[in-house]
Amino acid sequence: MKIFISGASGYLGQKLAWKLADSDNKISVLIRNPKKFSYLNHPNITIFQGDVMKLDDIRRAILDCEHVYHLAALVNEWSVHPNEILKTNVEGTKNMLQVAEDVGVEKFIQISASCAIGPSLVKENKESTPRWSSFNSTYEISKFLADKEVLQRIATGFPGLIVYPTRVFGPGVHSEGALVNRIIGQFLKNKVAFVPQEHPFINNYAFIDDVVNGIIKSGISGKIGEKYILGGENIQLQELFRTIKKINKNSGWIFKVPMSALQAYSWTAKQTIGYFDKDKVATPDMINNLKQNFEFNSTKASKELNYQITPFDLAMEKTISAILNKPVL
Repeated sequence: MKIFISGASGYLGQKLAWKLADSDNKISVLIRNPKKFSYLNHPNITIFQGDVMKLDDIRRAILDCEHVYHLAALVNEWSVHPNEILKTNVEGTKNMLQVAEDVGVEKFIQISASCAIGPSLVKENKESTPRWSSFNSTYEISKFLADKEVLQRIATGFPGLIVYPTRVFGPGVHSEGALVNRIIGQFLKNKVAFVPQEHPFINNYAFIDDVVNGIIKSGISGKIGEKYILGGENIQLQELFRTIKKINKNSGWIFKVPMSALQAYSWTAKQTIGYFDKDKVATPDMINNLKQNFEFNSTKASKELNYQITPFDLAMEKTISAILNKPVL
């Protein structure tokens, strides 16, 4: 099969491209940065340099492709120009949809993010859970609006579907999208972590290999017009760090601190970012997330896509091993 992937140089996209290429599919990818071409050096991958903001670039790369996986998105936690995120993630998706419809692709898989569904209340979020809260970041808004564009096209007969990876972690290329990997790496290095004392903060953590397999299965057996959550286990933040300590026999410290202290730190870091390594600090948006839970349920994907979840401890073992044996994921 001939497949087009946008965002193939990113953390998740690179693994997806390689997995599909290894299965003898012919993969076309659209890459903006030539420095990342080496990530995709595979005989079954054809690289086109270009941008999802340019219709002609997309048309050149998507020609004769049957399936499209749209992953390209701007994830910039420290951006001082939030309109760039909205423009790239929303307008870029609209461009992808337009060209895909023009050339008549058989299936369009939108790779969204669970944050577009939003935080959970008493129960785990499912695909049908309506968004009840305000947005915590421009990125969340952009993914929500991009999905809306896809759903509007689907309503007119377009062959699209949406998958929602949760917080993805595991071995892969270094990327801004690999936030959980950075958190794990910093704890292994600094042996200290801070968690809010007022709230346990439960998040859903998905192993990257599971998510890649789920995305591929959505292309094979996913139903047009449907949504699928590709997640893992729901874990408290403190338990995340405890698991890292247990696996690595780490003597690190986990401190419970007031949310106000975490917020003050993040705002100070934002104002003086030139003095900090961005990978080592949390943004105000990230701290705001800690006030809510993000619990998700992947039962629908398990039933309809045969989606399978790697046990959290095993997935963490593989991730820690990769981090310790390779300076940069």
